[in-house]
Order: sequence, then C-alpha cells, then structure tokens
Amino acid sequence: MPFIGQQPITGAYSKLDAITTSATATYNLLLGGSAYSPASANHLLVSLNGVMQAPQDSFTVSGSTITFASALTSSDSIDFIMALGDVLNIGTPSDGTVSTAKIASGAVTDAKIAAMAASKLTGALPAIDGSALTNVVPAPSANSIVQSIYSPFGAARKSFSNSGAFVSSGHSVSITPQYSNSMIELELHVVTNTGSNNVQIAFHETTSSATDLGSKTYTGDHAGWRTVSQMLQVASTGTTARTFEPYVKSASAIYGIQTTTTTAPGHSGAVLIAREISQ
Repeated sequence: MPFIGQQPITGAYSKLDAITTSATATYNLLLGGSAYSPASANHLLVSLNGVMQAPQDSFTVSGSTITFASALTSSDSIDFIMALGDVLNIGTPSDGTVSTAKIASGAVTDAKIAAMAASKLTGALPAIDGSALTNVVPAPSANSIVQSIYSPFGAARKSFSNSGAFVSSGHSVSITPQYSNSMIELELHVVTNTGSNNVQIAFHETTSSATDLGSKTYTGDHAGWRTVSQMLQVASTGTTARTFEPYVKSASAIYGIQTTTTTAPGHSGAVLIAREISQ
C-alpha cells in the first residue's frame, strides 16, 4: 500500500500464511512460519470463498488462533488473511524528543530517581507555594551571633528581702537554638543598692529544675545605686527551647532591678540578653 512520506517500519500490512481448510472451525495463524497474534479480530481482513468475513460475527481471534462461526470443510477456501498492522511499538524515542507534556503526572516515581547523582539536582528549590526560594541564609561561620533575644525588666524597682538565700528575680529570657552545637551566651545588666552588704547574682535554667549555672559576688559599699553586669556561656543541648532566669542573694534587702533612672539617677535600666553563638 502506498504512503505519503516515509514507509513505516512498524504497523505495516502483512499477508498471513495460506491455510488449508478441513472439517474444523479453528485454525492457527502463521506469518513466515511463526505464530502470529493480532491485537483482536478487528485487525484482520479475512476472505472465505470469495466473501469478506465480518470480524466478531463470522470469526473471532484468541492469541494466534482464528475460530470461524461454523466448521469449514475441505472444499472451502480461505482466500487470504491480511493483518492490518502489528500492535504499535514506537521503540526507543530519540534523544531530546520526549517533552514534559508527554510524561503523565506522577509517572516518575522515587524508584526512578533513587540513584540520581546530587550533581544532577540543579536550580532553585521551590517554596511551599511553588515559587523559588529567595534570600536563603547560609550556615553561619564559627563564633558568630546566630540570634540575640533582648528582654528588659518590666518593673521600675524590685525589692528582695532575703537573708542569705537565693531568690528569683521574677524575670527570665527564652531562646530556641537554631543549631544543635551552638553556645548560649547570657548577659545581665542590673542596678543594685545593698548598702555595705555584698550581693550575689546566679543564672538558673528554669527548664532544668532551676539548675544553678554559676554565680558571681559583688562587694557592697556605701555609694548607693550601682550598675553591675554579668555574663555566662552555656553549652547547647540541642534545638529545644531553653529559659534562663537570674537569682539574687544578699544579707539584706536588695533594691534596684531598674528600668528607669528615676530612683537610680545616672544608671541604665535592667536587661537580660540571651545570644546563640555558632561553633
């Protein structure tokens, strides 16, 4: 049969081997001596005794076997059987010929990309909404500040009446490390007035049953209000939120957790700072 353009390699018409009839309705289909299995009876043109046979009605096909509606005899003649083409097999597509639109959604499974080299994964990662991620911050260099939590005290003045025992300052700061190996740095600035009595300030971690992380003693004098500062570094224990609180102790009442300069002229207010330092 003529074609416009290149003759197709697959799907071409074929004349099957001649069949000798006998007193049966079932015959084997052969092409070049080998069994031939059409996709269905609709893929065959069958002429019997000069009359074209209707597929499904006059004959059926199962595998490579054709069965006529009734048994034939040796005097019947199967003039020819034409196959209207093989089951389409496009073979292996040429490089660069399969477009995105030709691949069904979800057709590429994890199993198909399990061995993909990391070097093949290029381009910007998508955000949750499908857009490309932007302003992605790289991992910090060692000993740099990852984050800083600034927490000023909320009261203008606090008085701690204790006789030698640590008591809570009533103020805390919470921080959630972004990196599991970071160092937590605590910084405290407060204004105190204990007369000639010493004052001790200790950092406690309230998320660890008020663990004492270390204290520092400030020698008392008669100068009145004064600003004291204290810093402490705490090893990180992961990326779980942590809460820290200063505790104070003195032989007499301690005045002066300040946020204004009203009662302590010339002194700044109290503030607690927690920083995450990369390692």
